[in-house]
Amino acid sequence: RPCLIRMHDCRNIHIEGVIFRDSPAWTMNLGNCDSVFIDNVKEVSWMRNSDGVDLCNVPHARIKDCFMRNYDDNISLKTYGAPHIKDANLYDIRMEYCTVWADCGHNLLVGPESHPDLSMSDIDFSHIQVLESRENCYPWKGSLAVMVSDEGTFHDISFQDICLDNIRGGQIYSIDFCIYNKMGKACRNVLLKDVRHLGTERLPKGVVHEKVENCRIENVAEE
Repeated sequence: RPCLIRMHDCRNIHIEGVIFRDSPAWTMNLGNCDSVFIDNVKEVSWMRNSDGVDLCNVPHARIKDCFMRNYDDNISLKTYGAPHIKDANLYDIRMEYCTVWADCGHNLLVGPESHPDLSMSDIDFSHIQVLESRENCYPWKGSLAVMVSDEGTFHDISFQDICLDNIRGGQIYSIDFCIYNKMGKACRNVLLKDVRHLGTERLPKGVVHEKVENCRIENVAEE
C-alpha cells in the first residue's frame, strides 16, 4: 500500500491547511528532507500503518495546530536509512498545539527503526491534547514514547504541557530500551513535565528503563 504523501531528498517543505482522509499507509512520509513546516493539517485514517507523520533522517521540522486521528502512530521519528547523506541525523524537531488520537499505536513516538551511526536529538513535544490511546501490547505501550532500539542513540527529548483525556489503554509514557530489530545503544536527557491524565481509567503512569541516563519526571499526575 502506498503512502499518501511521500517526499524524499527535498528542502523547504510547507504543508498547510490540508485535510487527509483514509491514507492507505503512512499519511506523510518525509525522508532525508531539510526544513519541514506542517501547519493546520487534519488527518483521519483507519488503515493499519496509517501513521500521521513519519520523519526519517530529517533535521529542522515544525508541526503545529494539527488534528491527527490515525489507526497507528500519529508521529514517528526514525533514522533507519541514508547514513551516506552528509547530515542524516534527526534533530531540531518541534511539535506543538496539536490534538492527537491513536486508535492503535503511540501518539508521540521517537524511534524505533534507527541506525547505529546516527542519532535523534533536540526533540520537543509541547502543548498537546491526547484524546485516545489503546495499545496494550509490549513494547508498543506508551502514548508518549521513546523506543530505544536498533543500536540507535537518543538524547535531549522532552514532553511538556501535555493533557491526556480519557484514554483507555496502554500507559501514559514509556522510555524504554527494547528490541525492534536490535537493542538500542544509548538514551539520555529525557524530560517529562506537566503531563496530566484526566480519565477515569487507572492506567499505569509508565516505565523508564534503568539504562536511561538523566530522565527527569516533574509534575506527572492523574486527576
